[in-house]
Formats: sequence, structure tokens, C-alpha cells
Amino acid sequence: MCVFVAIPAFAQSEPLPGDRAVALAKEGLKHYEAGAWAEAFEKFRAADEALHSPVFRLYMARAKRTLSKLLEARVVSRELVSEKLRDDASPTFKQAQVDGKAELTSLEASIPSIVVNAPGAGANAALSIDGKPAFLGQPIELDPGEHDLKITDGARTASKKLTARAGERDVAVEMTFSSDTSGPGPGPGPGGPGDTTPKDATATEGSIVPGVVLIAIGGASLIAGGVLGGLALAMDGDITESCTASGCTDGRTADDLKSDQDTSLAMAHASTGTLIGGGVLAAVGVVLVIVRPGGSDTAPKVTVGPAGARAIWSF
Repeated sequence: MCVFVAIPAFAQSEPLPGDRAVALAKEGLKHYEAGAWAEAFEKFRAADEALHSPVFRLYMARAKRTLSKLLEARVVSRELVSEKLRDDASPTFKQAQVDGKAELTSLEASIPSIVVNAPGAGANAALSIDGKPAFLGQPIELDPGEHDLKITDGARTASKKLTARAGERDVAVEMTFSSDTSGPGPGPGPGGPGDTTPKDATATEGSIVPGVVLIAIGGASLIAGGVLGGLALAMDGDITESCTASGCTDGRTADDLKSDQDTSLAMAHASTGTLIGGGVLAAVGVVLVIVRPGGSDTAPKVTVGPAGARAIWSF
């Protein structure tokens, strides 16, 4: 993805906002390509504060999504797509908004949600998730990963740890109260005294290999997408510095300028596809490492290209 920033042509002692924004964005891109998503987000946020650009917002949303902070990523993405651009806005700005809309649709479909119920709970029963209040019996959206659920109803409490998985919507969660937390120890059954269950019948955790492979491939796709975005960023920056509405100072013709702009947008499109695919693969890989479902160590066959990434699993 590239940045197109109009900079007023006057001299001053302090760096122009546009110069500072571009410098911060380049630092953010370096962090992004290195897989330092949190640092990348902060640099793009600072760049956007220096001089707003839809491109910076697009990368901010991508960084949050890669960190599995899907709810925060959605906030940034919605701000991006709802922004009213001027009719004469840069093609790069308009393309960033188009890409943002496509990525927002994919993002919203991947946000997990749960519905918590507690049979026998009183009217004053209070639910909290990760220490924040929530409502019983209503869909609650979460980021993927582990969460702590707790219900307090007078002297009674109920607690549960839950792993939210990307793409799973309105998962029913039932919690029960226990007034005696010192209940009996493990009885006969899997893992307890007197367990007669054959070892072959005991559920086992799956390997972390598939998840690690997906994280690695997803990370490679994200880096490749970032590189393409950096090339587009550099090309567009060169156009911005050399060309104005009255012409180009480096002798570039109108046809040359049009060709360079088309090339920049093409690289931006390729960057978007690769980043989306890499983000999805990395997110799924993180979930597989956390959950480790039973299965074989068979790694997926993954292909990565300008249009994105694809994983094929054999069982």
C-alpha cells in the first residue's frame, strides 16, 4: 500500500507535518515487515496524528487484526470506511478505503461471540468477562483466545475459563453455581483414582506443528505484503515529490506519470491480497496452537501468491 500526501510548498524551520508523517509511516512499515505489530501500530497511529491518511488507518487496522485484537481492529476499520473523502482525493486514499471495506467484511465474520446462561440465576446476578461487566443471555463479542468468565449472585459464584475461536458465533455457554467450592476430589474416571479407561480411549491433545506452520506461513505472507506495500509507498512518494498539477520536474511525461501511478496501484492491490491471506493464516495458526485439537502431525500444504494464501489440509 502506498501513501499519497499533498505537502504545501513553503519553507519552515520545523519539519512539515507531511514529512514527519511519511517518516513515521516508513518506520511503521519496517516494524510491520519485521512482525513487530504493536510497534507498527504505534508508528502508523503517530503518522496519522501528524497528517491524517486513510492508508495509515488501513495499516493500523491490519496490525491490530494480526495481534488478534479484532474488536479494536474493527473500530479503526469502521472509521476508515465511514470517512467521507473529497471528490478530488488521491487515488491511493480511495483505494485504501476500498481495501478497508473488503477487509472489514472479512474481519467482522471472524469475530467470535458467545451467549452465557446460568440456570437458577437471580435477577441481580452479574456476569463479568475478563473483569469487565457483560449481560447474561445476550450475544457477547470477544477477541480470539482465552477469557475468564465469572457470575456473582449474592453469596453464590460461578467461574469458567473459555477459549474463543475465530469465526465461531453465538456459542452457547452454560455456567452453574456451586456453594461448596471444597467439593470431593477426583473420583473414578479419566485421570482419577480407579480409572479403568483404556489409554487408547483417552482424548489426547493434538500437535502444535500445524499451528506453528500456519503462523510461519502467515507471517511470511504478511511480510511479503508489507514489502509490496513499501515498494508502492516509495513509488508514490517519488511521484508526490516530483510532480504537481502543472507537471513533473524530472522530465516525466503525462503518459509516464499515468504508467507509474498504475504500477503503484497494482502493487497496492497485490499487497492487500497477500496481507489478507497472511492475516487469516496467522490467526488460525494462533488458535490451533492454543486449542491443539486432536489429530495428526500432518502439516498443511500452503501456497502463497500475490492474490493471497491458501492452506490445504490432508487427513
